[in-house]
Amino acid sequence: MLSDGCRAVNPRRCLTALVALLALGSAACGPAPTPFPVDIPDEETPPVAAATTAPVDVSPDNTAGDGRPLRYALAPNVAGWLPDLEQIQASAQVEQLTTPVNPDDVGVRYDIIAGYGDLPGGTRGPALTHIALVIAQTPPFDDPAMVTFIDQSLSLLNGTADSDLPGAILEPRAAVARSALRAQIANLGWPDGFDAPLAAAAPGAQWLTAALADLNINLQARTLSDTEVTTSLIAGQTPLALVLWRTSPERQRWETLVGSERVLEVFALPVSYLAAPGLNLTFTAGGWPLADR
Repeated sequence: MLSDGCRAVNPRRCLTALVALLALGSAACGPAPTPFPVDIPDEETPPVAAATTAPVDVSPDNTAGDGRPLRYALAPNVAGWLPDLEQIQASAQVEQLTTPVNPDDVGVRYDIIAGYGDLPGGTRGPALTHIALVIAQTPPFDDPAMVTFIDQSLSLLNGTADSDLPGAILEPRAAVARSALRAQIANLGWPDGFDAPLAAAAPGAQWLTAALADLNINLQARTLSDTEVTTSLIAGQTPLALVLWRTSPERQRWETLVGSERVLEVFALPVSYLAAPGLNLTFTAGGWPLADR
């Protein structure tokens, strides 16, 4: 029905305006337009393949140059007494063992295992390490007769052994009866024996301590480096020192320090080793193996 205003003005125009007004209201009730167009792909995008890395060749002989260092294990009896350690470290990654050597570890955990004495299944190196007792001119050892007594007392080592040093080669000495040795020490003014510090810069301190304890000579062993032993002997702080040498110049250094008659040879030790197959071996002056692939 048209209003009275529409009849008075123009019925056709009023009808057109009403239709337009109704269309506008219908548009206002519709959904809001989306601000950005939605991109709907026609096909599913395939997943991106993960990046891959070429496998690394870790063959035992290292022929592909994988850079894996040689693995070198030192037997427990080395315990830091190794003058050639820097040479070995320059050629391999070195580990000091604290448990007995297991030959099955060669080629698996280690490329080389080496130590003093005869290792089970091992091969001896080309040189011996000599162990000597150095005696300073410190009371009661300033008496040459006491030096002679200590030298003879080392014959007691013949009746014992050190399980940590298999293959040790004792310096030949005439056997002297314990009763005779006890009489000697009593005549030197020490019937009840004595205590003495021992600087240990070589293996075998426990062996020596056990042998001389039978004569009531009680050695208090303390581990020192070669340099510390030298300083201690010069300062008169250590009357006895267990040292090692491999070459004549090394022995002469100790003779120059205390006198040749005060450097008493005790025993010699081979160096033995187990090595994985395919290694090229050379040896240090002390008989320790060095290897490369």
